[in-house]
Amino acid sequence: MMVCNLFFSPIFLFTDHLLLFQTDGMESDKEDDAPGSLLGVSSTPNPTSLSDLPVVSKSAVNPEIKATQRHLLYSLHFPLPLDSFFEHEINQRYMLLYGVGKTKDDAKYAVKKVNKEIMKLFSTKASMDISQGCKVRKSIKKEGYDFGNTISKFQALSIFDQQCITSTCSATVLEMLRSVANGSGNHLPLIESVAFLFDLMEIALNVHGLIEFVVQMVRELSNADGQLQQKCSMVSRLYCTAIGLYIVGILYRYHNYVVVSNEDVLNVFDALLKLVRHVDIPRECTSAERCIFFYINDLFLSCSFILKKHYDTLKPIIAMTDFSAYKDKEPEQCTVSSPYNSSIMMQYLKNPKLKVDPKHIRELNDSPEERYCFVFNAIVCTAETNDMDHLNDMSVLCAELTASCPNLSFEWLNAFKVLCNCSKMNEYSKILSHIKISDRNIYDNLAVFLLILVARRCFSLDDFILICVSGLIVPTIQDLSTIPADPEPHSRLCCHLLMHLFKYYDSPLAASSTLVNSLFTSSSRYSLTSPGPLGLSSMMSTNKSGTKAPFAIKYACDRYLLGGALNSLKIQLIITTMKAIFVLTTQLERKEAKSIFKQDKSDLDDFMKQRSGNDFGDMSFLHKVNLDPIEKQSLAEFAKQVLKQICSQDWV
Repeated sequence: MMVCNLFFSPIFLFTDHLLLFQTDGMESDKEDDAPGSLLGVSSTPNPTSLSDLPVVSKSAVNPEIKATQRHLLYSLHFPLPLDSFFEHEINQRYMLLYGVGKTKDDAKYAVKKVNKEIMKLFSTKASMDISQGCKVRKSIKKEGYDFGNTISKFQALSIFDQQCITSTCSATVLEMLRSVANGSGNHLPLIESVAFLFDLMEIALNVHGLIEFVVQMVRELSNADGQLQQKCSMVSRLYCTAIGLYIVGILYRYHNYVVVSNEDVLNVFDALLKLVRHVDIPRECTSAERCIFFYINDLFLSCSFILKKHYDTLKPIIAMTDFSAYKDKEPEQCTVSSPYNSSIMMQYLKNPKLKVDPKHIRELNDSPEERYCFVFNAIVCTAETNDMDHLNDMSVLCAELTASCPNLSFEWLNAFKVLCNCSKMNEYSKILSHIKISDRNIYDNLAVFLLILVARRCFSLDDFILICVSGLIVPTIQDLSTIPADPEPHSRLCCHLLMHLFKYYDSPLAASSTLVNSLFTSSSRYSLTSPGPLGLSSMMSTNKSGTKAPFAIKYACDRYLLGGALNSLKIQLIITTMKAIFVLTTQLERKEAKSIFKQDKSDLDDFMKQRSGNDFGDMSFLHKVNLDPIEKQSLAEFAKQVLKQICSQDWV
């Protein structure tokens, strides 16, 4: 098993470099020309990363590249397990790369220095003390901890050293959880620090170690839950389920790897069930618990042959996760008798981190008018905000309230139905008088809001896809006189939402636009979940004033959960979506062509003059993808671009 893990090591992911260092034959004598030390071939005296190796372009590969370079690549980066069985190999590696003396000591010191800096996040001073009301003695943010510099130093190390550091940190986190579980310790790592460690392990390409870590962590977390309830009950449920949400996000991302091991499946399944055992009614819980329930159900469906003995326990969970809004009740059947109230729940929408009064949650459950006004206000606030940090937090708040009030699922779908399809009119049609659907500046805001609701399982993704498909085909209707409004802005919004929805956000900052990425140097490439030096709002303040906030999903767990929702999307719906976009594109192009050639002779002459120098018999110019910005593209060109992007996704 260990040999298998080594061969699946992330070092084999460096495809471009491996192409330069193809294995020589057994009879190769290239080593005879190499100097006595492996480091003799490097352009730097002490290479510590792949960037220190000589750079050779693929177009100018020298067939006589020294074999020593290939050996240096493997010796420098190839990871080895940190146990006593491989202690001799690790020592031999250091001897081979650095020899004996100061060079070797300096190399080890550089790794220890970075390790010490990262381990500050998991010290007792920077952790929660459950014996003192979960207080943190030393705030890493207030102390001015330089995350950007830490990441820069970490990325400069070899993959071997990176995995050594992340293995040490993960062992420390597990030991802290074990100590709390058996009553010998009182300190727990902060949620942000654990999320930061997840990011480091992904940067180090330590996928196997990450999976092992989260599997062990969810077991220890479920064991520590009992001690937390006794010593600090006020944060017990919040802390365990919040970390459980990040773990479920990782498990969704690497679900295909997890289900390979029957032992891991059983351990994860039992631990997650223990983590949410306090929930009496699965349909009324927090959004984190709701996502955990969904993953439990997905795990059961993927491995029912292993988990069939738990079927009786899972009946209420299966009933909830099989929930579809259109099966139980059509949202249009909802009627609201009282007038719209713009003040309902507004204090929470303006300050999403404010704790919601249980009285207001009861009112949402009991009153359709309260639900209607809340959804109405949330959509309007989403369109009006310019703060992406606030938008992400407000979206999470709406997801939390939906988990506590399942009937809100109907309302969200009903509201998006009006936004995406002008032919569907219901009580939420009044929203169109409060927001300008033709204003393309609000589309990114609505996309962030939608994607977080989908990621947190606030409603069925299948139902929303059907809403989008119905909205896309409206402009293709021959007689538009029966349509109460111009369908183009609604269909463009559909395309915009689908463009962001069918994009798999699988890397740090991948959910951010090019504008956000340009604000980060390569040394700061880590998840916005981590306690970084810049939030989304402060990042935007470094730009010119008045700049539109870019599309960005703040929390890494939401990006992973969104990927899990997309993975469960039925292939029939994916094909239907692509067909609808294709029909929209072709029909609009035909209408544009007909409108051009039905003009009078003078207009046609002007058109011919504009086309002078081109072969007018070739109509392919109508089908070329417009390279203008999205704001300037026609609906047909934009739809074509969206279809191209959907088809380019690997998972599609």
